[in-house]
Amino acid sequence: MAEKTDKQAIVDYFELFNNPDSDGLERFLSEKGRGEVFDRLKNENDLHLNNIQLNQLFLMSGLTSITSDFFKYYWLSLPKNHPYNIEKLEGHEDDFDKKFFTITDKNGNSVLDENGKPQNNVEIKNLKHLRWGLRRIYVDSLLYFGNITLGFNELNKKDESELINFFNKKRFQTEIIKERGRAIEFNEIDEEERYLISEMVCKSLDVKSGSENALKKKLLERYKEANSFEVTKVRVGVLLDKNANLKQYKDVSDAKIALKEKDLDLTQDDEITTSDIINDVITCLGDIDKILGPLQKRFVKVRKQAIENTRLYLSLVNDMDVYVATSMRNKDDFLHMSKNCRDIFKNPGIKELNLRFFDPTISASDGHEDKGIIECLMVQCAKILIYSSGDKDSYGKDVETAMALSSGKPVIFYCPDEIRRNLSKDIHPLTKMIDFKTGVANGAMVAKNIPEVIELVKRLFNNDMQYKLEKKEGYFRLKEILTDSTIRIQTSDLFLSKSFWNYFNRHVKE
Repeated sequence: MAEKTDKQAIVDYFELFNNPDSDGLERFLSEKGRGEVFDRLKNENDLHLNNIQLNQLFLMSGLTSITSDFFKYYWLSLPKNHPYNIEKLEGHEDDFDKKFFTITDKNGNSVLDENGKPQNNVEIKNLKHLRWGLRRIYVDSLLYFGNITLGFNELNKKDESELINFFNKKRFQTEIIKERGRAIEFNEIDEEERYLISEMVCKSLDVKSGSENALKKKLLERYKEANSFEVTKVRVGVLLDKNANLKQYKDVSDAKIALKEKDLDLTQDDEITTSDIINDVITCLGDIDKILGPLQKRFVKVRKQAIENTRLYLSLVNDMDVYVATSMRNKDDFLHMSKNCRDIFKNPGIKELNLRFFDPTISASDGHEDKGIIECLMVQCAKILIYSSGDKDSYGKDVETAMALSSGKPVIFYCPDEIRRNLSKDIHPLTKMIDFKTGVANGAMVAKNIPEVIELVKRLFNNDMQYKLEKKEGYFRLKEILTDSTIRIQTSDLFLSKSFWNYFNRHVKE
């Protein structure tokens, strides 16, 4: 005999899905729901609720009706080609396919039972079954429409082919990506040399119209100043120190050596440019050319290779899969970023995907204006973006990340520092941006280490993402399970919600 369930028990059972102040789907089984609806659902484990009856309950609740294909898609089947892993949604159980779903073979044909009849299910069996379908609707609506009722109202009108086509367009075409042929190889640049492509190094070492580069000019001026104080032997770093008083070296016990041991105060340009020569000693003007000559040759060679790499990136931008956004202010930053790219994209699980990714440590342009245009294009064309946080914020990488989020792309924040990670997850405004095309609030996934980044990339490109639905203080949140990051949010402020969608949709149409 079926178990009888009172209204309050049903309200409590569906509490996660309720917003009694809503005039949409979220009100369906809330405490303000229609009494007739709860009367029909009292037989908890023996509902026998078919599409016709569910439509009646929806209509009595002031909701729109649903197509039979929508009913089948969300309650009677487990689509294998959905954009994420449905079986990993909370509430799914291993025996659901036998209890609730129409069982099909790999070609979509119904599997026959022992009596030779198709194993077709045509109704919702119990409250657990009903809640499972609602959870799927809520997740899809938040993920692709940014609002539960808007998503429900859009999806419930579609037939089977329209639903399949809609969700197929949301999937990464994994096999096509894997089977692409090899692109032209990029110029291999030694990791120890990659810092030389920095724009700061370019400002210091680039030579135009036969003039001396900025670094050489500065060293010549400072060394002549040192000579005026009878100092003839001095380190490169000391000459470039903004606060060094070269006159003081007259009075040291060995005035000819003047190798002051202290923390140097260098400009950012000088710090990265001279990282390999900072302790070299200049004893005469000719030493400046001897020290800078080899560095200049290395710079010219590496910069040429990096500019050629950028042209290669531009030639395959239509196939760009991952854009890596970061800021690199010193040689260590380049080394760390290079290692991160190597660890991520040479991981066996990633390598087999044959992803095209932008490595910022091997790319340069002729000017910073061109660099901005190039990077904007690659962000726009890439399928996902990885943001690598550093010791300091950077306007450039923040803009790139904002562009990706506001284009609706998946964004992974790699943030190993706990304080900055918590800031990124809960406070930083860049972690949630409105997709300007759809109005969906798009949130970033904040990873604490490289293994998490790798796993997220694998899940994304294999259409194997895992999500959970949460509600707190009236806000509906869709979270990515691995990092517990909020990637979608629906406000509890109904006035804000109506105002936003009314005016946003109006402006988009205009």
